[in-house]
Amino acid sequence: MRKHINIIQYVPYYPPHIGGVENAAAVFARYWSQDHGTVLTVTSSVWQSKDPGIYTVDGTSVLILPSFDLLAGYPVPKIWNRQFWLWLQHIYRQSCDITMTHTRFFLFTVLWGILSLITKTPRIHVEHGSWFVAWYNKFVSFLSYVSDMTLSKWVLYCCDHIVVIAVANISFIKKLSSKAPSVIYNGVVRDPHPRVPDTIYTVWYVWRLVTLKWLHTLLHAYTHIRKKIAPSQLLIIGDGDHAAALQTLAYDLWILEYTTFVGIASKSDLESIRYPQIDLFVNPSTQEWLPTTIIEALLSGCQVLATHVWWVWEILDQDDMFAPGDVDDLADAIYTKFVHRNAPQTNIDVERFVPAKSILEYKKLFKDFL
Repeated sequence: MRKHINIIQYVPYYPPHIGGVENAAAVFARYWSQDHGTVLTVTSSVWQSKDPGIYTVDGTSVLILPSFDLLAGYPVPKIWNRQFWLWLQHIYRQSCDITMTHTRFFLFTVLWGILSLITKTPRIHVEHGSWFVAWYNKFVSFLSYVSDMTLSKWVLYCCDHIVVIAVANISFIKKLSSKAPSVIYNGVVRDPHPRVPDTIYTVWYVWRLVTLKWLHTLLHAYTHIRKKIAPSQLLIIGDGDHAAALQTLAYDLWILEYTTFVGIASKSDLESIRYPQIDLFVNPSTQEWLPTTIIEALLSGCQVLATHVWWVWEILDQDDMFAPGDVDDLADAIYTKFVHRNAPQTNIDVERFVPAKSILEYKKLFKDFL
């Protein structure tokens, strides 16, 4: 098997955009390029601070294509833009051994599936999703389901192999494809620092502030429990289209005085300042895959609570989960964690998430297609 394998991976979003898929793609590119070959990451211009073009980030190349969000969280290429076609020609001329696509339902994924067929390049599809996409708008949810049963099936049918990022994802993939997937966990980079908990009990959330994360349940639960766990504070880190509504809700619930909305924080700030000082990380989302933030919080040594959905059971015990959307259950769970705040958090199998391990598993997989 050749020592160096050149890869082009296609992702709908990429850092600084916040999300599990983009974080996983960035970690893969960074570690693969260290010793195993080159990686060109092709992504949309949505949330990018740089203009469309090609740049070097962490020793890997990133190509940003002119795009826009058709819906919140659904980027679409600007095919009428001349730059898009010029950069598409650049991709076509690239010499690569393997192409990778991430997440089935994006139009970008369909486009790169077609391009891989044209160039006759083996394509590995990495599926991060665990169920059909659900929106608050029933019509949009219906369209998403139709897209999954048509375009997503085609995306999976035409790829050479499917990789899923958790065991629990396999049952969902079987609804869309007859192919047997491989399980390769996403690599999670952590630079642990000594824990220095604050004298104030800190409950926090970090990630995207969007409606699907159901952060209003955390605010309501904290309102119910605040006086029982005093002195305490609620820390909300991140940004999104629901940020203003959440701040208004905190004001209406009379907890704005005890709630801090930090905005977007850098990776280094999270690892060196935030993670060592927090007591309890809460993820109230009703739709989750295998959240990087939960894994990072566990690795930092703080306690964790999350909704009992999808793949969370692979990394948390039953006592660390609460019923989705149940404010009272979440409030009780927070209080229980506060009472037992000195008890150690359940350990997880850290080795599953070591980037070097996932890189070696991908390398073994790639050899079958070269």
